[in-house]
Amino acid sequence: MSCWNWEKGTIKLPSKEWAKLKEKLRDAWNIQSTRRYKLALEVYETMSIVLKGKRGLDWHKVYVDDYYRRQKLTPQECLKLTLLSHRELDEGNTLWVIERALFCNPDRTWRKKPVKPKKKDFPAANSKTTKYSLGDGAYIGLDNATKSVVWSVSENNHAVERAREHFLARVLFGALEQVVWSRTTGGTIVGNDEYNSEESAYEGGGANYACIRYGRDRKQHENQFQTKRQRVRR
Repeated sequence: MSCWNWEKGTIKLPSKEWAKLKEKLRDAWNIQSTRRYKLALEVYETMSIVLKGKRGLDWHKVYVDDYYRRQKLTPQECLKLTLLSHRELDEGNTLWVIERALFCNPDRTWRKKPVKPKKKDFPAANSKTTKYSLGDGAYIGLDNATKSVVWSVSENNHAVERAREHFLARVLFGALEQVVWSRTTGGTIVGNDEYNSEESAYEGGGANYACIRYGRDRKQHENQFQTKRQRVRR
């Protein structure tokens, strides 16, 4: 079922936690970049062997289109290309990243035959990296001046679900749950979706809502909830 949604928020971290968070993101990104590069080489080498000598075949379509693959190739050849259905290709936007390295021209048009992927197609992060693209308009931003991390997911159909499934998103949210917060740090990620937005027939209806809170924001919310419960009991 369709569900257009989005999320955005800025979370301020304690000074002692900032370097640790950046290191976790950087290390996870670099491990995945190396893995993607090796997988891209495997895809290229396998396609070069299986599809060699086949005239008029669109290798790009073979890569992205399972129906075209089954239509143009024998079952035995398709079996040799089962790595195109490898689960790792579905992690984050790995399928698209490798597709771009193999088939995208400098002018952003697509070629029918791949070029051998290069290490630079899978750039590593370093201490100066301040933005990680997760694909489909989602990203994780780092502000060293304020020691804040930005989580941003542009509105699209099931955009939040796809972004949250990204390997780096899992690293980020796992790390945030382990932070030892100070009284002046934390923040809230807010969002909205098409079904909530339609509930606008009353005051406050359709408004943005809190998706997850951290640090001071979570504590304040819990205190407010506790106060309401005490009033009800009275």
